[in-house]
Amino acid sequence: MQPFKLDTVLRIRRQAEEKARQALFAAMEKEQQAKDIFQAAQQELEDLYMNLQSQYSQGTSVTQLELIENWISVVKQKIKKAEQEVLTAKRQTESKRQKVLKASKDLKIMEKMKEQQNNAYKQYLNKKERAMLDELAVLFHKNPDQ
Repeated sequence: MQPFKLDTVLRIRRQAEEKARQALFAAMEKEQQAKDIFQAAQQELEDLYMNLQSQYSQGTSVTQLELIENWISVVKQKIKKAEQEVLTAKRQTESKRQKVLKASKDLKIMEKMKEQQNNAYKQYLNKKERAMLDELAVLFHKNPDQ
């Protein structure tokens, strides 16, 4: 019986888990940035609609209205692109989250294995110590003069 000898593997698993966590945080940050861009584009579209409404009520030139409507179509495309980026970022974040979960499970398995093996080794040592003490007790019992 020997103590746990896979400390290197355990250390590598810890590093893998930490790396996975860092990748998750980076993915979450990217997702938040994509959401911010999406919300900004939506706000811009809302502002353009308000501007268009006010231009209609004020009675402005047709070219001005066309410019606003063209800009609205550009912003709508921007929103679609931003929405796709948000979805992609969400998928990446979920993928990274799954990797963190797997790395955590692997690490916990190794830690539990280490704990069990070290406990078994301690029991083995305790058993050997008891056997030696029993042997010493028998020897001293046979020869009380010593």
